[in-house]
Amino acid sequence: EIVIPKNKADNTADKQKEAEQKKKVQQLSKTVKKYEEELAKIEADKHDVENELAKPEVYADVNKRKELMDKYHKMEQLLSQQTKIWEKAFNDLIELETV
Repeated sequence: EIVIPKNKADNTADKQKEAEQKKKVQQLSKTVKKYEEELAKIEADKHDVENELAKPEVYADVNKRKELMDKYHKMEQLLSQQTKIWEKAFNDLIELETV
């Protein structure tokens, strides 16, 4: 078997590609973490609204209940949108890490 040694230019190019890849993975990891933190905040806020709605005095107040239900539905939509964004970033990260 004949082994052809790589020249220094090839090694430098390989190292540069590896460094660029590592930088992309680190940046995307930070982005994924940021999205996870945002999702956790939305979930916590949604949970707070659920707790408020569970109170008989709040549920009995038609205006307050409507206000909280509107807020709850908006949070559900936001949560769904943010989850899709997070999933894409997470899948992109996995793809980058397996290259």
